[in-house]
Amino acid sequence: TEISRHDVVEMAEEIAKRAPYQSRNVFGHLRALYNWAIARGLYGLETSPCDRLKPADLIGRKEARSRVLDDKELRALWRATDTLGYPYGDLFRLLALTAQRKSEVAEARWREFDLDTKRWTIPAERMKAAAPHVVPLSDAVIDVLNGLPRFKKGDHLFSTVFGEKPVNGFSKAKARLDKLMAAELGAEPPEFVLHDIRRTVRTRMSAF
Repeated sequence: TEISRHDVVEMAEEIAKRAPYQSRNVFGHLRALYNWAIARGLYGLETSPCDRLKPADLIGRKEARSRVLDDKELRALWRATDTLGYPYGDLFRLLALTAQRKSEVAEARWREFDLDTKRWTIPAERMKAAAPHVVPLSDAVIDVLNGLPRFKKGDHLFSTVFGEKPVNGFSKAKARLDKLMAAELGAEPPEFVLHDIRRTVRTRMSAF
């Protein structure tokens, strides 16, 4: 009840200075939280500090991303992942080889894979479309999978706690990836986010 419209505006604009997409997401979560509380008559709330505020006015119009990595950048990314090693280097390689979303790869579990039939079945609860999704596995993907450690405490593929939980922090690993790619290319590549790897694969496959 103490949060005002001014507080929301200040928060959204401050985050937008460094991460416009994150600012839009945070604003959306905050608005949903207030709508939930008001609908249930909780905390004495009758109005939301997000009312009459539009992300386009606070943060700017949402521009569709179109970044696609070129051949040299893909080669530099692949070589950089070798230096990064487990878990993030292997994780980034699977992003490039499978064109799946970051969360789908990062939260993958061994129980989802059938290496004999070369299939990866992502359960509905982990898919954006809320339906199971079968990913055929290439030989290159199988090679990456065969090189991963197997843990006894849990079956997450990418983990820093012996498989019990999946990795969840990407900022430092992405910063290292950028630095390694820059060294390989001899210059800083244009800014890209991990989801751009998925777009790159889909764009390149559509060209054939």
